[in-house]
Amino acid sequence: MFLGRTVLADGDSAYYEQIAASDFVLVPHGHARYNYRFSEAVGACAVPVVVADGLTLPFEPLIDWSGASVRVPEREWHAMRSLNELRRYLPADPAEVLAMRHRVCALNAVYLWSEAARRDALFLAASAHLFLLSFGPRGGGPAAAAAGTSYPPNWPRAAADRIWSARRMYDAV
Repeated sequence: MFLGRTVLADGDSAYYEQIAASDFVLVPHGHARYNYRFSEAVGACAVPVVVADGLTLPFEPLIDWSGASVRVPEREWHAMRSLNELRRYLPADPAEVLAMRHRVCALNAVYLWSEAARRDALFLAASAHLFLLSFGPRGGGPAAAAAGTSYPPNWPRAAADRIWSARRMYDAV
């Protein structure tokens, strides 16, 4: 079976079909800073429910994941007696859930779907991170940067324009 460009073994087909049919996918703390469950959730356009304090989500300087993921503090998770208690963290309005899934899908399509998209996103995220560290708080942030008022003289204008263009495209989704 093909899911995107991923070839699945027969035993994996049911698992990925179940993820694709889910609104939310649990992303527990892994053994390292990366957790493949997050990628699986995003690839299936399901909202990741992240139970991993301190986990940095992909391309965070570039992507605001707050409208496309749910975070549950590990302490709260460990105190839960049943999965029903998890519901208080999840949106109940079907329209809000659908909007979150659409955001996840859009983020996947723009930043994560292909190797080229991930490479470009990595460059943009690193550039955005450096720009915000150096000039964001003092220079008035994205609006001032988009107007050209806070770019440093040696800043690559084309790279900065791509950062804010990608950010505006995400914000419009």
